[in-house]
Amino acid sequence: DALRKEARVSHHCNPFLKKLEECGDRQSRTKESCEEELIDLLGCVDHQVAKTIFSVLK
Repeated sequence: DALRKEARVSHHCNPFLKKLEECGDRQSRTKESCEEELIDLLGCVDHQVAKTIFSVLK
């Protein structure tokens, strides 16, 4: 969980997080679901976590 939190705010994933937050702000005014933005963010987070996950597993 900590690795995911770190990855989410990393400079690699931060642009995807900002796009998701912007979409969330627009969502109340549109019928947008923000699904694409969420998938992009989760993909980035998973990619970043995959680089280090095995070094912290026991």
